[in-house]
Amino acid sequence: MQYNIDYTAEAQRDLDGIWDHIASEFQNTSAANSIVNRIMDDVDQLETFPELGPLLSSIADTTRSLRFLTTGNYITFYCILGSEIRIERILYGRRDYLACLFGKSLPRENS
Repeated sequence: MQYNIDYTAEAQRDLDGIWDHIASEFQNTSAANSIVNRIMDDVDQLETFPELGPLLSSIADTTRSLRFLTTGNYITFYCILGSEIRIERILYGRRDYLACLFGKSLPRENS
């Protein structure tokens, strides 16, 4: 079965922000293009392997069925909805991504 990938407006803004940050902070549009393309290539794998990323509940105290993929320093959060993969957010891994996702920090496993 082939799944359709849909980026939320927030995930699109996240990708744009990642590109802008790398391009301006490091004055390197090539690096910005490279990391954004790597993230999108990893996401594209979900079309065929939707359960590639582990459930967020495996590392945080949540009942929401979010999954995540890691690409370098970035984490893509997504959910499977029927035949659709919805990309919720793409965040820098050192941020308090749980607060970004849920509005508050949640307990993490092994904290």
